[in-house]
Amino acid sequence: MKKQKTQLIIMAVILVALIAAYFGVQQYNKIDAAKADDEDTAQYTALQIDTDKVTDISYTYNGNTVHIVKDGDSWYNADDRTMVLDETKVNPFLYAVKDMKSANEIKDVTDLSEYGLDQPTHVVTVTTDTDTHEIEFGALNEMLSIYYYSIDGGSTVYTAQESTATTFEQAVEDLVAESETETETETVTETESTAETE
Repeated sequence: MKKQKTQLIIMAVILVALIAAYFGVQQYNKIDAAKADDEDTAQYTALQIDTDKVTDISYTYNGNTVHIVKDGDSWYNADDRTMVLDETKVNPFLYAVKDMKSANEIKDVTDLSEYGLDQPTHVVTVTTDTDTHEIEFGALNEMLSIYYYSIDGGSTVYTAQESTATTFEQAVEDLVAESETETETETVTETESTAETE
């Protein structure tokens, strides 16, 4: 009797071990498959720019256009060369266009209005020593927080995080170097003081 009980206990332990092993293998297969899916989901390269060679950036948003140029190591407002810009405030523009990748690539789009690209919300033009590229951002997919965009007026549509497009929403005054702002403030103060004295 004891022998039978011992055998039953051993069989029960073996059965539990087999069940645990089965579910362990199943879980491993799920994790392995997830990793494989991640590896298979390649990011599409929409645009790559050597930012060291960028000399000119302009962008239009809400009907307002900002145009900045690089001369030597400094950036300026193209419409007012006395306005020196803060390089650290220009860098986000360069970072945004340096290596534009997309989780989606929709080729041969015949109706760009489906993605809001018939009336772009943001138009960015980047010029280097050798060429010029135009990036048009269309509609915002609010559910996914992504913008649709195209490169150089092409028929391929890509997607970018919302922050990529909204980077190009700053007024040129927001890009001015702090020392320049302080100088302008001092000049205005001095002018006002002179006027009051007179």
